[in-house]
Amino acid sequence: MMPNAVKILFIFLLFASEVSAQISSAPEKLPDTLIPGIGSSASGVMGSALARADVALTKSVINPAHLRGEVGESFMGKVYLESILSRGGNWELVSPRLGRQGIDGILMKFDKQGAPREIIVVEAKYGNSILSKTKVDGWQLSDRWTIKRMSALAKRYVEISQLNNPSSVKQPVKGQIARHKVEINLRDGEKGVFWRINAKDSWKYDGPGGTFRTAQQKAGRIGSFLDKTSQAAAKGNITYRSRLVNLKLEENTLRVAIGDASKMSNGKVPMTDTFDINLSDTRKGVYTRAVQGEIAQQIRKKLPHISQEEALSHAKSITGDATIQEMVESSRKSLARSIISSTGKSTAIGAVIFGGIEGTRQLITEGRIDFAEWGEQVTLGGTSAGMGALGGQGTVIMLTRSPSAYNSMLKLSSLLNLQSTSFVSNLAGSLVGGSIASFIFAYGGALTGQYDLDAANRIAATGIVATSSFLAAETATMTLAMTYGTASTGAAISSLTGAAAHNSALAFLGGGATSAGGTGIAGGTLVLGSVATVAMIGVTAATMYGFYLYDSYQDDERNRLMREYLLQDDSFLTKIIDKEFSRRYALIY
Repeated sequence: MMPNAVKILFIFLLFASEVSAQISSAPEKLPDTLIPGIGSSASGVMGSALARADVALTKSVINPAHLRGEVGESFMGKVYLESILSRGGNWELVSPRLGRQGIDGILMKFDKQGAPREIIVVEAKYGNSILSKTKVDGWQLSDRWTIKRMSALAKRYVEISQLNNPSSVKQPVKGQIARHKVEINLRDGEKGVFWRINAKDSWKYDGPGGTFRTAQQKAGRIGSFLDKTSQAAAKGNITYRSRLVNLKLEENTLRVAIGDASKMSNGKVPMTDTFDINLSDTRKGVYTRAVQGEIAQQIRKKLPHISQEEALSHAKSITGDATIQEMVESSRKSLARSIISSTGKSTAIGAVIFGGIEGTRQLITEGRIDFAEWGEQVTLGGTSAGMGALGGQGTVIMLTRSPSAYNSMLKLSSLLNLQSTSFVSNLAGSLVGGSIASFIFAYGGALTGQYDLDAANRIAATGIVATSSFLAAETATMTLAMTYGTASTGAAISSLTGAAAHNSALAFLGGGATSAGGTGIAGGTLVLGSVATVAMIGVTAATMYGFYLYDSYQDDERNRLMREYLLQDDSFLTKIIDKEFSRRYALIY
């Protein structure tokens, strides 16, 4: 069960047990507005938490067709490079990201002096995708198509080799995404990356200190070799090899087929080398991270103000426990459809909560259920929860989509040491959702004649207090865990960021990771939910007790004033007594 669902179930059970205990122990002393107030806010908070509108938003921006293409390219590099490396030689994957119309990948073999010697041009297709035919250059992987793109790529590498001290800037920059990237493999597994936002932007360099010249020199050698190879091919001297790689996932098996594109006929390439790769636990992790990385890239293309780390966190939430095949082949779900679905679920949650609460109250206090009254409570509870969830989702979407609002959440997250903008946005959404649910339930009940305006005001106030106390306790607990907690690796959680910090804090609250004997994230989620729920019930009960004291004071004050008035005006009492005496005398005689 997912952590959010676990928390919601636990909160509901704890809340329901507390309600039953209060009703059964002293039903005559229970304020009429206490349970509706807490219940309406709880259903709104639960609905907003269940929705995860930020995940729905980021999922809606993913283009499945583009994702499969990008994943195919990523998998192709891993599969083909492993295959080439197994035969020996110093092969590297040259895979610049310069747009969707380029070559998927170029494998280049270097000699011991670092000079390029061989080239394999590779095009990747996922599933049933086939080579396409362009209007100007013919079929993909045809000589004309390949030579043109290889020549353009050569110019790009040569251009980079001639840069004069570009800015040294880490990428990606906040609020931007590098659409043009050229990676240069350095020694000891290090990489240098030349990047820019678009064709009009200037090139920048991101790499280990002191490696710019080395990366630039290698880019020059690659550019020269690509230019030499493309010029020779244009004259009919084809020295490169071209391959089509078809990839298809079937559960945890990656089926690979490789064909020689030089034998292509009318866009069809005979596939001569086929094999399967079993995605064991080790390999599965590598390929899963590759898919999540591509999803994060798509998210940042549509929402560039979101940091790479936050986008990756959303990608992990989107993929969840799905298999690699499910991750890659899932269809796009529209944002409107997700909102409608979540609102419907929240409406059902509210109806169930109030149906259970009202039914329990009537059985304990009256010994039977008035189904007409019960139905009104269920309808009102479901409606308020659904509308609250809708408002909460809208708040989260606005905070995630708007760059200025997102930056505000980022600053607040840093101030509270929560290390997760998503967590703060969802807290804000829950606050709005709980408040809306409380208002609709309160004043909806007043309009339908279930209680007067004064009671409605108190229900609304109780709901806002309940929502605020729940979220404040949750925030304070997570802040303490992130500030003073320790991750399972031994590192201070305060040194981590994003999803790693959030999950480590939950595991810390759960007594440590499951591998270390703790209850992990699920256990931490239960602890967090229980602390927040107890705080919500305690603070709300205190608020209602304050209302009770105020009402008692008002009653005592009215009685005092009445006594004083009667004692000051004896004639008033005399007139009442004479009138009553006369009435009784008339009845006798």
